[in-house]
Amino acid sequence: MKSYNGILDHLLPYKANLLQVAEYSDPFGKPGCIIIFDKDPEYLMKGIKDLRLWCARNRLQFPLVVDRSFIESSQDSYPLELLSFSHQYRNIYDSTDLLATLKLEKADVRLQMERELKSKWLHTRMALLSESLNEAKIARLIKVSITAILPVFKGFLYLSGTGIPQNLAELVDQTQQTTGIDLSLIRSLIASSKTNTELALSYLSLISSLLKHLDEAAL
Repeated sequence: MKSYNGILDHLLPYKANLLQVAEYSDPFGKPGCIIIFDKDPEYLMKGIKDLRLWCARNRLQFPLVVDRSFIESSQDSYPLELLSFSHQYRNIYDSTDLLATLKLEKADVRLQMERELKSKWLHTRMALLSESLNEAKIARLIKVSITAILPVFKGFLYLSGTGIPQNLAELVDQTQQTTGIDLSLIRSLIASSKTNTELALSYLSLISSLLKHLDEAAL
């Protein structure tokens, strides 16, 4: 399994500014990494080439590189992204475990959930209306959209006070139990290499159902 073990060797020039390096996985099992500085080191842009090459050699996604100020000021504007990092991660380095101190307000999480669902509904709908897509292209379009709304599933579990699983199947199952909405379509669309317009329209309808549930759910 791919891992960011060894990344610290490529961050030695910046260690004085380094607060935390944490590894996590997305629901598909793909590893990710976040690097948090107290403040951006001098010459960061010029000196990061070694890390870039190391990630490329190991076929790893380049880490998200931010500073303390960004994390602390983004808890109201990017709560779903921070929730994805902070609900389950492994510290590779931490002089300060900043992710453990996050306080995400449910109202902020809910607002971003609504924005994400409406955005994916609109973008998917407009792509279907404005482009002539074959079944393979529709399938790719829907998979990109589903990947983008999986953090919303974590949001539903966070709002309900339920633990958030990392495994994709468990995430979908637990969200279905929490919302009472049949999410079997999500499972089949993820697995399918071809999707017709009728199934795509059913997916849009499913997003509408999730939005309705979110609107009716009490905080």
